[in-house]
Order: sequence, then structure tokens, then C-alpha cells
Amino acid sequence: MKKLLFTALTVVAFSGVTMANTVEVKEEVVIDFIEDNCTDVYHETYKEFVDLGLEEEAASEAFAAYKDCKGLN
Repeated sequence: MKKLLFTALTVVAFSGVTMANTVEVKEEVVIDFIEDNCTDVYHETYKEFVDLGLEEEAASEAFAAYKDCKGLN
């Protein structure tokens, strides 16, 4: 019985200590999406490859089309 009482007291004591410095942080995060014609090219190419059943190649081909649109190739 003494062990049970001691265990209960330590659980209450340590839970109070861990909750003592809890601070709620409220920070607003703003995410701006840049959308241009090249992102549209990426999405359309991706959808075309997925519709053809080529899910594994879709991302790499869409990125290649995006880089081509941006003139990065």
C-alpha cells in the first residue's frame, strides 16, 4: 500500500513540474504560393502521365517540362 501511495504522489508531483513551464505559442504563418504558366505546365504534364498510367514517371517528366518552360535545361 505504501508503494502505491508513494507512486501516486510522485506521478502527481512530476506531472505538476512538467506542466509548470508550458507556454502556448501563437504564431501566424503566412505561405505565399507563386503560380505562373510554368507551374501550370508542371501540373498538366503530371496529370497527363498519371492518366496514362505512368505514375512512376509522372513527377520526373513533369519536373523536366517545368525546367524546360523556365529555360533551365
